[in-house]
Amino acid sequence: MARAVSERSQGSPVAELKLSILHGLVHYVDFHHGRGTLTEACKGAGLHVEDVRLGQAWASTAQVEAFCTFAFDLVDGDEVAFRKAASFRLGDAYGPLRYILWAASPLMIYRQAVKNMHLVSACGRFSMSAESATSAVFRFTSTQPEGRLLCLLRQANFAAMPTFWGLPPAWLEEKSCLGQGDDACEYHVRWAHPSRRWPALAGMLLGAAMGVGLGELSLMTPWAALVLGPLAGGALGQLWEQRHTNRRNLAFARESHTALERLALQETEARRELAAFSQRQHEWTSLMEMQLNERTTALERVIDTVEQGKREQVTELRGMSHDLRSPLTVLRGAAEYARVKGLAPGDALIQEQIEAVDHMDAMLHDLVRTVSREGGGTKRPPESIDVMNLTSQLRGQLRALAFSKDIRVSVFCSREVPSSITSSVTP
Repeated sequence: MARAVSERSQGSPVAELKLSILHGLVHYVDFHHGRGTLTEACKGAGLHVEDVRLGQAWASTAQVEAFCTFAFDLVDGDEVAFRKAASFRLGDAYGPLRYILWAASPLMIYRQAVKNMHLVSACGRFSMSAESATSAVFRFTSTQPEGRLLCLLRQANFAAMPTFWGLPPAWLEEKSCLGQGDDACEYHVRWAHPSRRWPALAGMLLGAAMGVGLGELSLMTPWAALVLGPLAGGALGQLWEQRHTNRRNLAFARESHTALERLALQETEARRELAAFSQRQHEWTSLMEMQLNERTTALERVIDTVEQGKREQVTELRGMSHDLRSPLTVLRGAAEYARVKGLAPGDALIQEQIEAVDHMDAMLHDLVRTVSREGGGTKRPPESIDVMNLTSQLRGQLRALAFSKDIRVSVFCSREVPSSITSSVTP
């Protein structure tokens, strides 16, 4: 039994299989064993519970096999039980789409499944080598090695498709399996025809028997018994089948109406939420603009006040500089006069006085120039941004904007993206 997890490198997960293929197993584990067991299964496979329940994310083949292995152990390693678990509530995965599928035939759906295999597998391809109204032969190949359980998972999905029309599961014969060393998985699938002719045939047989009985009792001629009996019985059988079909059609109409009504309510709720989101966004934008204007006005007032104070300081300092330079000029002039007239006892003292006055004048000039110089900008401290939170916000906003449009929104973080980034602004 090749049910072990693939022994490929367990590094960063690779987007190989879409988790929607686990729909039946996920609901089986959740319904029969509880949310705690489902959480344990997801944790062991390195998957998030919400991603597995929604089925929209992608995972590696090894992760999907790990989840299948956990579910396989829950059914005690029974392949038949595993296939039943894998097809548990499979119709729910299609939602209202399954009511549209009823307009097609099982063969058409099998053909479409072969064409759309790339939507759920990035490493596998299906082909149909033979087909008829009630049977087909499928061949699956993969670029990655895989275990036996993935083959059983595909078999469960293929065998359960006829149940969408109220038919019994398809009979599936396995010809080969990748998990058992073959170069491909090959399945021969047969399903029942949806039309029912047995009521009319049973009515004809019953009418013929009644005609023979009436002929034996001489209540009807042999010719009439052999002709009218089967015709009357067949007509009654066909009438019964018609009434049965009408009841099924009425039940289908009621179920379809309920499903479409539920879908319309969900769309209305989504539109209401989108409108509320747009209104909140408009109100938030208006509020931010108002706050920005108020803060800009307040900042302008603060800047004007600071600049006015600075200009006043510069003006006052320049006035003080003028007042200080006047006595320095007097001291310099007096020293020069004393040196020229020979009034001082020594020229060295006069020279030191003149140099001290020049030094004080230079320092005063530097002080005025420093205060008058324009200040530099202010640096903002670096800010850390969580990439996962940013991705979730963008995903929610884009999905709301793309609702009811033929647009597929996918926002995700690749493995090269770090968990956080640092933003900084320099002047």
